[in-house]
Amino acid sequence: VGEWSVPKIAPAYDLTGWGAEFRCGDLHHDFTLGHVMKAILSGTPTRLIGPPATGKTSGIVQACAHMGIPCRIIQCGKGLTEYTLLGEQTIEGGSVVWKDGILPSLGRTVSADGPSVIVFDEIDHLTAPIQSLLHGVLEGRTLDLPNGEKVIIPENVICVATANTYGTGDTTGRHAAASVSDDAFISRWTRTFTVRYLTEERERELLAAHGIPALRLDALMQFVTGSRTQAREIDAGTISDGVRTPVTLRTLLPLAAECANGGDFVPAFLSTVMGQFSPDEAGHARELVRSCMSF
Repeated sequence: VGEWSVPKIAPAYDLTGWGAEFRCGDLHHDFTLGHVMKAILSGTPTRLIGPPATGKTSGIVQACAHMGIPCRIIQCGKGLTEYTLLGEQTIEGGSVVWKDGILPSLGRTVSADGPSVIVFDEIDHLTAPIQSLLHGVLEGRTLDLPNGEKVIIPENVICVATANTYGTGDTTGRHAAASVSDDAFISRWTRTFTVRYLTEERERELLAAHGIPALRLDALMQFVTGSRTQAREIDAGTISDGVRTPVTLRTLLPLAAECANGGDFVPAFLSTVMGQFSPDEAGHARELVRSCMSF
C-alpha cells in the first residue's frame, strides 16, 4: 500500500527546460527546477499549479530520480477515499484487524537516512472532507486515524501538491472535477509555484527530435502558441470566444511519433491534435489552423 522507491531516470526528460514563474502585473520572477527543489527540500509543504502537461508531477519525480530521493505519488482523483488514504478495519482469520492506508503506511516505513517526497497529484480533485484529513499532517505532522491511533509523520517526509487550479474551483470547464478548497487547507501549503510550458525553443527541439518534419515545425508552433494564448485570454476574461483547450505535449508527442513512423502529417494532426477539441470549439481551432498552416 505504502511503498517507497527512488524513481527511475528518464534520459530524454528535459530537466533544464522545466521552469516555474511568478507573474502579477509588473512583478515577475522565473524559477528553475533547482530553485523549486531547494524550496521543497527545506521541508515546507509546496504546491505546484499550472496547465495540464507542463511537468508539474514529472519534473519533481525526475528531480528525485537524479538526486536519489525516494518518492511516492498519491493520485487524488475520485478513486482516493478516506479508506484508501487512511485505512480501515477489516476481518482476517475471524478477527477484526486494522489495515493501514497509503499515508500511515508511508509514514511508518520511511527511511530516516534522508528526505522522502510524497506528491499529491491533482490535489484540487480531493473533496473537502478528505482535504481536512491532511491538515494535521501539513501542520503538526500528526495523522489521526479512524481507529483512534495517532501516527506521527516524520520530519523528513516532505509533501508536495500539484493542481490545475488555485483552490477556487474551475470556471473554464476544463477541470470540472476540481473542488473548492477552504482557506484552512490552502494556507497550510506555504509555498506555491506556477509551472509554465517549456519555452518555444525547447519545445521545438523536443518535437523535432521525436519526429515532427522540419518543414512543419514553424506553422505547428504558431498554432500551438495561438491555442494557449486564446485559452489564457478566455480564462482572464480578455476575450469571450475562441480556443478554450490549449494544445499540450500530451497530444503533440503522439503526433510526432506517428510522423516518425512514416505517417502523413495532416491526418496525424487531425486525429491527435484536432481530435481533442469539442464540436463547439472545433470551428475556432479550424480558423487558427487556417491562419497558421497551409491546409
